[in-house]
Amino acid sequence: MSDLSSLADGVDRTRFSDQVALRLRRLIEQGQLRPGEQLPAERILCKMMGVSRTVVREATCALEQNGLINIVHGRGTFVTQPDLHTLSDSVGIWARVGCQPEQTLLETRFALEIEIAGLASKRAQPIHLEKMQKSLQTMDAEPKIPQDYILADHAFHLALAEASCNELLLALVQSLVEPLQESRTRIYQTPGAPNRGQKCHRQIFTAVLRGDPEEARQGMRRHLEQIQEDSGICL
Repeated sequence: MSDLSSLADGVDRTRFSDQVALRLRRLIEQGQLRPGEQLPAERILCKMMGVSRTVVREATCALEQNGLINIVHGRGTFVTQPDLHTLSDSVGIWARVGCQPEQTLLETRFALEIEIAGLASKRAQPIHLEKMQKSLQTMDAEPKIPQDYILADHAFHLALAEASCNELLLALVQSLVEPLQESRTRIYQTPGAPNRGQKCHRQIFTAVLRGDPEEARQGMRRHLEQIQEDSGICL
């Protein structure tokens, strides 16, 4: 077990549970408590930090809610393995429950997806290109079926994020899929929007296929500007 002799350092007795949680969090972030490692028993933590069991329980419950530890009843408390799915879920919930305006979501897409397109053009593997091609074929199909088109649109952008070979960027894009469902559905109903969007998708795919980062970024910028215009969002 790690040396936790410093656990009691700096504990502010005026905010016990918050301070205990912060100290444990720092030990996890600093690697002194490693993924999979079991925390000392509750009574030992109480003694080491000079606080009550109630304080320790409040602190560990807060850390569990943040996804940093896992409390297994009858076995103990363990540091969790880093999980990008947890991040994706948390951001997705924030975007949905927080009722974030479409402006915020589109600004986020400008910040993320332009560089994702550039990275994808340098890192895409055959499996990524195959996924993008399949999505394009679905969106090209006639007669167009709205739900199929929208799902293929999601899939194209996810495949592009996968092709960036950056797990964090992929997790962030995944977190936006559901919050963007409503806006994609509405934009689809705008006359000419599906064809304009597909033209941009094709330009992006061609740039990725050629390995042209700058053209891929420009293609994605044009696509997002097209979305902005079709949705009437002012940035």
